[in-house]
Amino acid sequence: MAWRASEEGFVKDLNLFSDLKFRASYGITGNQAINPYQTLAHINSGYSYPYFGTEVTDLGFYISSIANPRLRWEQTAQTDVGMDLSVWKGRLNFTFDYYNKLTTDLLISRDLPTYSGIASTIDNVGSIRNRGVEFSISADPYVGKISWNTSLNISANRIKVIDLGEADRIGFASGGSGGQSVNSTFMYLVKGQPYGQMLGYGYLGVWKEKETTEAAAFGQLPGDPRYEDVNGDGVINSLDEKVIGNSMPKFIFGWSNRITYSNFDLTLLIQGTQGNDIFNISRIALESAGGTSANLLNRWSPENQNSSIPAIIDQRTRENAALTSKVKIPASAANRTSRWVEDGSYLRLKNVTVGYNLPAAMVKRIHLSSLRVYASGTNLLTITKYTGSDPEVSSYTGNDAQLGSDFNSYPQSRIFNIGLNVSF
Repeated sequence: MAWRASEEGFVKDLNLFSDLKFRASYGITGNQAINPYQTLAHINSGYSYPYFGTEVTDLGFYISSIANPRLRWEQTAQTDVGMDLSVWKGRLNFTFDYYNKLTTDLLISRDLPTYSGIASTIDNVGSIRNRGVEFSISADPYVGKISWNTSLNISANRIKVIDLGEADRIGFASGGSGGQSVNSTFMYLVKGQPYGQMLGYGYLGVWKEKETTEAAAFGQLPGDPRYEDVNGDGVINSLDEKVIGNSMPKFIFGWSNRITYSNFDLTLLIQGTQGNDIFNISRIALESAGGTSANLLNRWSPENQNSSIPAIIDQRTRENAALTSKVKIPASAANRTSRWVEDGSYLRLKNVTVGYNLPAAMVKRIHLSSLRVYASGTNLLTITKYTGSDPEVSSYTGNDAQLGSDFNSYPQSRIFNIGLNVSF
């Protein structure tokens, strides 16, 4: 439904708007959201079985996933209202949209009891709500021998988990690599909270020698990691878990420009995000004992007590310390802390293209309609505080609930092209 107000007489009399349009819509759409054949059970080969007193591998078949014939499509009910506005004979244009989407029957992986022999299954679980605004502005500041067209778009989206069925929260584990296991669950869908939550332990740095007594109360030594005791009970456990980050940006933006002069043209595209966090899983392996990161050279020592990187303390030193505290910090805490959460905001020069159209008279002599030569570069410059290889990548693109996890992700390539556009 739309109303083009600029066609009304009382608006035309203002002699201001080239176009003024108000829009509203509502609809329900479906999304299958998963790969084919997920309703069927899958059988794999290569399992270990006891055979006459010995364990034999690659013998027989086993069920790797269970059937779920009740799977349904996700359904999204969306309301959208917006406005299009154009002034100065179309040289300045605005577009604004507000949307409210409720998605039900979410298709996500749900954990199963370990006694089932199957870790998880795809199921319709819960619902989420998306609310957001999108704003864009485009203009032609210069028109003539030198022409400049520019456009800027900004969008802000807020996602909230409304329901998760029987569960209050659902976690998603990262992977591991070689001898450095970093398997850890830190990404969660939590009922009543924003989408993309990272839950874990607050990292407060490293215990110093002057804090020896305080560290001992937690069964720690100077040089050990210090975690936040959220509830102040003197114990670090699951009750001290808190939100340590969120993978969803507060807003995303893009700015494109096209400048032409005579037969030359220049296009630039800048894009970025603001306010999103990235869980740098790769650092867990690189900066842990036995890792290969150069940061380990700056780890805590009696001579370097201001370091935020824990010391590597051998078991004999711990035994000699004769710690009497019976407090045990969860072994998984080290892989689920705010230490690994980084600001993923970035500004990127995504593309630059320079072109030249040969003069029409010259092109006509070689029996062509047009001939354009160009050179372009992609991913030329990135400004970010993120220490990983690329703030724009994610290791688990098959699951939206794990966006913002970087585990040895291959960065986007910097690309240079030279080419011709020919028309006959």
